[in-house]
Amino acid sequence: FAVIVTARSLFCIFRLDIGAGKDVHHQKCPRSKLYSQLIMYLGPNERARYEVIVDQGKLMYRRSGLLVETTEDSKWIFVLSTTRSLYIGQKKKGKFQHSSFLAGAATTAAGRLVAKDGILKAIWPYSGHYLPTEENFREFISFLEENNVDLANVKVTYHSY
Repeated sequence: FAVIVTARSLFCIFRLDIGAGKDVHHQKCPRSKLYSQLIMYLGPNERARYEVIVDQGKLMYRRSGLLVETTEDSKWIFVLSTTRSLYIGQKKKGKFQHSSFLAGAATTAAGRLVAKDGILKAIWPYSGHYLPTEENFREFISFLEENNVDLANVKVTYHSY
């Protein structure tokens, strides 16, 4: 299954590759438009590339061993899974979003962050898909503290929906 986000906030789930959905065509939303607006959902192997661990208080990609380094010219997002695995990646509007990491599955927390050389600089709960609550965000902060992330100099911003 793939999630398709069309214009005017029309959300549809179609089986685009096989089954009855492969022959679905709609005049107001042609198949070419559906394919161009496909949100990426990661499978377990692809997801592993984005998994982050905390090593000596620093955020590090588990697979590559690289420290998390966000760039100022783009948005970086995170989700904390219900099994307390952390995933971080660069947001790509309309292509790669919070729901991409866990293929739309439930999360404990979701938001945005800034990190330099693996050191967390800023975090805030923000996700149009998951609409994180203050409680969700506090759970994320607890996760960071339990993993010895120094939050003394981290800019923490709460948003409300």
